Amino acid sequence: MSPVTCDQVLLVTLAAGMIPVFGPVMAATGNLDPHLISAEQWRSLGAVITTSLYGVPDDLVYLSQKCEEHQVQIIEDACHALDSSLGGRRVGLFGHCAVLSLAKHFLGSGAILLFRDETDRRELVELLRGTLDSTLGVKARVAIRQVWQRLWPGVKKAAVPMIGHRQGLDRTALEVSMQGVPQIQAFDRFLTYDGPIYRCMPGAAEQARTLKLLASLDDQHEPRLKGTLTLINEGLVDPAMALPTDCGLLRVPVFVEQREAAITALAGHRVFVTPVYDPPLNEFAPWMENWSGTWSPLQHRWSRSVLPVNPAAASQIVQAWRALPPNLRAAPLH
Repeated sequence: MSPVTCDQVLLVTLAAGMIPVFGPVMAATGNLDPHLISAEQWRSLGAVITTSLYGVPDDLVYLSQKCEEHQVQIIEDACHALDSSLGGRRVGLFGHCAVLSLAKHFLGSGAILLFRDETDRRELVELLRGTLDSTLGVKARVAIRQVWQRLWPGVKKAAVPMIGHRQGLDRTALEVSMQGVPQIQAFDRFLTYDGPIYRCMPGAAEQARTLKLLASLDDQHEPRLKGTLTLINEGLVDPAMALPTDCGLLRVPVFVEQREAAITALAGHRVFVTPVYDPPLNEFAPWMENWSGTWSPLQHRWSRSVLPVNPAAASQIVQAWRALPPNLRAAPLH
C-alpha cells in the first residue's frame, strides 16, 4: 500500500489482520510505483491496495500484470476516482474488488463495493450482517455521550492530539484492538473519528437521495476537466506531473514550499484545502512492529508540500492564488 493515503485504509488493514507493507511512490502521480518493487517483495505479498490519489489512476495495467504473475489480489481503493478511467476502462474494474466513495465528488452517503467474483459478494453480504450497526442505536449512544459530557465535563476523555494532518493514535488502545483481529468492531474508537455511523446502512430516503446525486455525476465531468486545464494553463501545476485529461479529478495537486502558510492564506479567500495525507503512514506510528516496505523521499513531497485543490472551483482558486505573496506560490515537483 502507498504511505500517502488516509489512515482509515491503514486501520482497516490492521483490523483485517493483515500486515501493512508500504511501497515507493511515483514522482508524477503520488501513487504506488510498482516498477520499484523487487521480485522478492512481490513473492511476499498477499494483496496490493491501490490509491488513485486525487483521482489520478494508479499504474493499473502493469499492476494487474504483476499481480496475476505472482497471484496477488488487487484491492482498488477508488474512493477518489469515481469519475476516473484508464484506457477507456473505469477505475474500480481492474481489481478483484473495489470501493468507490459516494461522499467525495458529491455529498452522498455510503459507498459502492464492486467484486470480480459473485461468490465474494455473497460472502461479504453474510459478513456484513454481523458487523452492521443500528443507525438509531448509534445516534442514541452519541446523544447519551453528549449529555454525559455536559453533565460531567470534568471527566471528559482527553482527545488524542493530532499528528500533522492526521488524528493521532492511542498506542495502548491500538495494541488492545489488534488483539481482537480480524474484527472491525474492535477498531470503532479509531474509525469513528470521521463519523459514528460508519457501520450503518443508509436509510431508504438517504439511498434515494444519493442515487439521484449519482445520476448527475456526468454533469460534473466537463467542469472538472475544464477546471483542471485552467489550473494547468495558469501555471499552478508542475509540468512534470502526469495528470490525465479524461478524468474528472477529485483534486488537482499543487506544490508549495510553505504549505501550512498557504493553506491559511487560501482559507482567507474561502478556498479550503482537503484532504492532506501528512505524515506518510510509515512515519505515523513508528512504534508499530512488523511494518515494512520500500520508500523514497518522494513520499515527503506528496505529503508535506502538496495542496490538493478542487478543479470544480478553478476560477475562485486562480483568483485567490494571484492574491498570495510570491513566497507562498507553487514550487517545482523535483
